[in-house]
Amino acid sequence: MWRRSSVRNPNTSSCVRKACFDIISSPIGKIFAALSDVGVCMVVVNITTLRQAYQVAFRLRVELMGRSAKELSSFRRELEAYFATGLKRFSSKPDLTGMTEFDRSVSGEVMRIPYGRTASYGDISRRIGRPKAARAVGSANARNPVPLIIPCHRVILSNGSFGQYGGGRAMKKWLLDLESV
Repeated sequence: MWRRSSVRNPNTSSCVRKACFDIISSPIGKIFAALSDVGVCMVVVNITTLRQAYQVAFRLRVELMGRSAKELSSFRRELEAYFATGLKRFSSKPDLTGMTEFDRSVSGEVMRIPYGRTASYGDISRRIGRPKAARAVGSANARNPVPLIIPCHRVILSNGSFGQYGGGRAMKKWLLDLESV
């Protein structure tokens, strides 16, 4: 008989984070952003329905408390600057609560990729000391809760092709073109 284990993964958070949210218009569609007490905990690009955002929030263990444009005004200004004038780096702090140590190390390395540059999944895996983990780096990127702040669109295949992106390959190409890559 199968029984639920009472052992919890120490690398993940079992708590639910409370967060306010806003929906921000952008050249790539509506962006749903949520802010916890720690920082920006969720960014969903090209959102089409509120249900979609709530599904992502559930997966990330974020309880959405209500809409607040005021709380997210700083992040909104950074997004506007990124799309209009090429803001090189977001200063909004990401809330990475619940990420595994591996995902955090991948995210940290991805955040080091300069604006207008790219790195391959293999490059990232070597930089974090896991040279054979390129596919795992791709999986960690796919779990990125705050794209744009953690610029996972800058990670490409070693042959120079785009690879996958949560917002779709066309959006990844658009973002890289914006950054003149």
